[in-house]
Amino acid sequence: MSECRYLANGGLLMAFLIILGDHCLSQELPPPARVSNKTAVLKDTFLRAAKHCSNIYETSTVMVLATLLDEKSSDRTSKCFFQCMLQRYKLMDPNGSYNKNKLKTFLEYIPDSSFLTSIKNNLSACVKEKATENCEKAFKFIRCFYFKAKAENNMDTSLRGK
Repeated sequence: MSECRYLANGGLLMAFLIILGDHCLSQELPPPARVSNKTAVLKDTFLRAAKHCSNIYETSTVMVLATLLDEKSSDRTSKCFFQCMLQRYKLMDPNGSYNKNKLKTFLEYIPDSSFLTSIKNNLSACVKEKATENCEKAFKFIRCFYFKAKAENNMDTSLRGK
């Protein structure tokens, strides 16, 4: 697979993460039935969320993606970025527990795609990722989705071309 496909799929995962945040302390998505253009809502929150969590943890999208791909990464700031994103929409509480009802509602905002199908298919497995610390748990949760999607789609995650 080409680098472009890797970046596109990594970008989709980043979109999933970044969409989780907003400018408020927490952001409740309105009930999906009341939203006429869910994609616009996601797009609107994308940059604000990235800016918020990146500023709090003093990290960048490049560092976050690098951390995601490095199984042995010790970059705590990027791992905490993942926690920030999950907590923005109350998908993870301060104790590190997942709110499955919020996760289900959140998924209704993601456009119908193989990406959404992969998330739905792997949600049960990924919420079981364990860690003693919330930043690490959030990192493992998001990483689980990425690598399960990679396996399902035979996606190349290397940085080199063909």
